[in-house]
Amino acid sequence: TPFLLGYDFFLLTVLVCLSDLFMIRVADLASFAFAALGQMGESARINVYITLTRLVGIVIISVMVHDPTVRDWTIAYVLGAVACFIYVLLRTTIAARGVRFHLRQAWRDVPESALYAVSTSSTTIYNDLDKTMVGRLATFTAAGIYAAAYRIIDVSLVPVRAMLFAAYPEFFRIGVDGPSATKRYAYRLIKRAVPFGLVVTVGLLLAAPLIPHILGKNYSSSVEADRKSVV
Repeated sequence: TPFLLGYDFFLLTVLVCLSDLFMIRVADLASFAFAALGQMGESARINVYITLTRLVGIVIISVMVHDPTVRDWTIAYVLGAVACFIYVLLRTTIAARGVRFHLRQAWRDVPESALYAVSTSSTTIYNDLDKTMVGRLATFTAAGIYAAAYRIIDVSLVPVRAMLFAAYPEFFRIGVDGPSATKRYAYRLIKRAVPFGLVVTVGLLLAAPLIPHILGKNYSSSVEADRKSVV
């Protein structure tokens, strides 16, 4: 942090790391646990609360502070994560009738857990590194325009990701019967996802001119960025 942003942002960076690398990850694990138990409603609610608590914090800061600083935004961001963490910890403890820590078992699971951690980390890098590169190679304005177009496309695919997440436990159950059974199940999901993807693609291409009316004239260039990203 001192090298990239300066010493003024060191504490803020620590708070964000505490939020994203610990508290939100605990919420993710709780969501996975409820999904494994087939309680998809609770799993979905936890995922909603992760974002909703941050949104509430942003709204409060916007109303209470006329000209918020990075420090104000960070505090709101972290407090949202704290609220979600407390809820998840209590909800999971009640559902599991207590939480026990098995350090030896955790140590034995490190090799397999590391594979999942690297996979998730790689996905995050693939998703976000392009925005960093745009900011470095072009301008932050261009990065903002690109990020706006990216976010619109990302949100449009939420139903597909929700379907895949809901199907995740089923893949493990069906996988007991071998690759053929898994393949048949995957084809069933693909038959539902492809038509939706085609409809969304056409919708994004036709609705792209609405972006400046929603986000403001400064995002006029996002229309072209959106269409190129879709194509």
